Amino acid sequence: MGSIALDECGARRHVLGVQRNVANLGNRDFDLLVVGGGIYGAWSAYHAAHCGLSVALIEAEDWAGATSSASSKLIHGGLRYLEQFRFSMVRKSLAEKKRLLELAPHRVRPLDFLVPLPQDARVHPGKLGLGLWIYDLLEGRTRFPTQIVVPTAEVGRRFPDLDSGSFDRCFLYEDAQTDDALFTIEVVDGAAEAGAVVANRVRLLRRAEGTENCAGAENGEGSDRCVGSGIRRRAAGHSDDVRAANTRPSRNRRGFCSFVCEDVVSGEPFVIRSRSFLDTRGPWVEATEPIRHVKGVHLVLPALDTDDALLLVSRSDSRVIFILPWYDRTLVGTTDDDYVGDLRNVEVSDEDVDYLLRECAFALGSKAWSKEDVISSFAGVRTLVAGPDAPGSGRGPAEPSAVSREWSLMKTGDLSWASVGGKFTSARVDAVSILKHVCAELGLPMPVGRDHERPFPWAPPEAGRAPSTEPTSAKSSSTNSPSAERASANWPSTDPPSTNIASILESLGFDEAAAASLIQRYGSRVDRIAELAQGDPTLVQRIVPDLPFTLVEVAFSMRHTMAQTEEDILRRRTPVSLLSRQRVSPLLSEIMDRHRAT
Repeated sequence: MGSIALDECGARRHVLGVQRNVANLGNRDFDLLVVGGGIYGAWSAYHAAHCGLSVALIEAEDWAGATSSASSKLIHGGLRYLEQFRFSMVRKSLAEKKRLLELAPHRVRPLDFLVPLPQDARVHPGKLGLGLWIYDLLEGRTRFPTQIVVPTAEVGRRFPDLDSGSFDRCFLYEDAQTDDALFTIEVVDGAAEAGAVVANRVRLLRRAEGTENCAGAENGEGSDRCVGSGIRRRAAGHSDDVRAANTRPSRNRRGFCSFVCEDVVSGEPFVIRSRSFLDTRGPWVEATEPIRHVKGVHLVLPALDTDDALLLVSRSDSRVIFILPWYDRTLVGTTDDDYVGDLRNVEVSDEDVDYLLRECAFALGSKAWSKEDVISSFAGVRTLVAGPDAPGSGRGPAEPSAVSREWSLMKTGDLSWASVGGKFTSARVDAVSILKHVCAELGLPMPVGRDHERPFPWAPPEAGRAPSTEPTSAKSSSTNSPSAERASANWPSTDPPSTNIASILESLGFDEAAAASLIQRYGSRVDRIAELAQGDPTLVQRIVPDLPFTLVEVAFSMRHTMAQTEEDILRRRTPVSLLSRQRVSPLLSEIMDRHRAT
């Protein structure tokens, strides 16, 4: 079977998958160099390439190697931000959630949330009910109050592990869930498919010597126009000026900036030439005003008997904590703490674990977990605009959870920008704003494309169709459930072709759970998965016995997503290292070597 995708005009064409070709970075000139392979860098390269710009995207380590694989795995509006009156940000995120459910039914799944409130809750029930009503309104729908509050008997059916004595009343709303790492990798693949030259494990070292400085980069000239929350100019004498100048581009007489980079795999240096530069390196971004690093911790724990999620309001500090079903396990998080330390080695402390388990115990009672139940944990660092209440400002630092997640595009020089802040959910539309600014300063017209109509690169054929009104499960079939209004085609469906694909995969030797997982995770690319398995029967074996991920995913990832190491495979191409303590297949290394892209 040949792998099929849809281009912008709806024509069917073959796709080769993303290939790492560092030579192509050094033998041509680019309109835009994007440095940083997280979700913001991926979407920026994707949009720019689809609009006809020549684009290079590089990442020092692996795609989604830091913050973009350490999120809560949610596509959501951000209910808690309503309390901060950030209605515009919530509305934007909710609109994106709805669109992503339509464009990527294989990647984004609806998820119902229960919000149990104890009698002595710090949040008044009336305030929460009003907030949920506003949340629905911002998404363009209305539920009656009787649909927002869940009867106690239904709470017991939907979430039997919730301690009935832990809450006085319970509320219901809907958001969505994803696999953040695979989401990012798919967008990178889409950028490459559109013509971008992409490569992980390429490090930006410095600007090339012997070229003229960018006009306006050193003398303070340049635009102050706002994008998102605003493009912020470098203040005179700012402590970050010297650091930022190290990689601020310098332009030669022909209008191209030169950047010295290193192929981390070979150790060889080379030069990339580009007309413009975008820094999307997350915690490592070279910003032009103070930024704030905030650490978030998540725990992976055994599954609960539910398909729904819980939103808890912490008893100790009123922060929001999620208890989420994820790949037949439970994901709990997150913390919000200021972080100063090694950005490449962000550790989970005993205090982090104790805090999350303690808050869960209030809701779960006798079903609560202990430290021995923790399968794995991970921490990530969010980069936020510090604002006037940052530590050291003299005004008293705001709590990290209260700091705005608004996105900003900072102008760092002539034709160079830094992306700071933002949310995983809204990165797609923020990247459109970046592209508009890049095109304006390059003197290029902003194409009127179909970015908001283009399904994801691996999307199944039904992506982008009108929303389905069918509930996703018996548990969500209640009239109280937001699922009745969900904007998702629910891939895989119970109709052909997905049932035919499942039959083909099972005929190749995949067990039923593994076949369903492959269809769900790889969408239209599942035919390429089948091709690989057809040629090598050993690939139908599981990576670990207790999870449905198989060795064919290892082969696919090595060939088509620039995976290099076991961590790439077990942490980001699959979540095996997060979900299981079992020993991986002894064939893993052999499969990796056999299918390693050259």
